[in-house]
Amino acid sequence: MKKTNPIADPRSGEATPLAAPGANLHLMHGRLLARNVIWNLIGNGAPMIVAVFCIPILIRGLGTDRFGVLALERAELILRSVNVEIDAADLRRLA
Repeated sequence: MKKTNPIADPRSGEATPLAAPGANLHLMHGRLLARNVIWNLIGNGAPMIVAVFCIPILIRGLGTDRFGVLALERAELILRSVNVEIDAADLRRLA
């Protein structure tokens, strides 16, 4: 078996050995995988379902112009959080 270099555990700071290749294959099949896929779909789908009901209410309450500004601001925040550079000229083009 190939010797692996230890890595530091972020919680304790102690060196822990790397997992051998294929050590987590039991996590990739069967009921555990199906359960995790279902939870992943629920976690991603729930906000989308809520948005389907909330966005029309927001548009009625804010008006289309203000909702557009809100949507652009939210998009800018999301893009900045993933380090995508966007400047004022790009925002004007998007508007």
